[in-house]
Amino acid sequence: EQPQYHLFHRHRVEAELDELCKEYGLGLVTYSPLYNGILSGKYNAGIPSGSRAALESMGWIRDKITEDTLDAVRQLTALAGDLDLTTAQLAIAWILRRKEVSSVITGASRLEQLDENLSAAEAVPTLTDDVLEHIEQIMGNTPDD
Repeated sequence: EQPQYHLFHRHRVEAELDELCKEYGLGLVTYSPLYNGILSGKYNAGIPSGSRAALESMGWIRDKITEDTLDAVRQLTALAGDLDLTTAQLAIAWILRRKEVSSVITGASRLEQLDENLSAAEAVPTLTDDVLEHIEQIMGNTPDD
């Protein structure tokens, strides 16, 4: 299965596919881990020129960049900094920690972004129960089963 999965879009993986994966030993290859770049933190201070959201044809991304979304991402950015991670690394590590996730499809427009994204796998052990609880408090969107 190849579902969309990130901190803002959780229900399908966590409430619908989780048990299926456990029962049949299936793995997921998830996509959009950075929620169209929003979970990279690059929009925390506004829409930078040259970003996808700055393009006229990408208004649909701008529609997703709300104050509530940015508030959550800014809090995640602060948490990531406390862990010596980038916001993107935290977001991707949060996905990779799940046993049913075999891989994450992530995009990058620069080599530095690719390096940053790939190093997220090394960050998974930093996501202790306390850190995961803090993320849950920030997000407030645990799916109902």
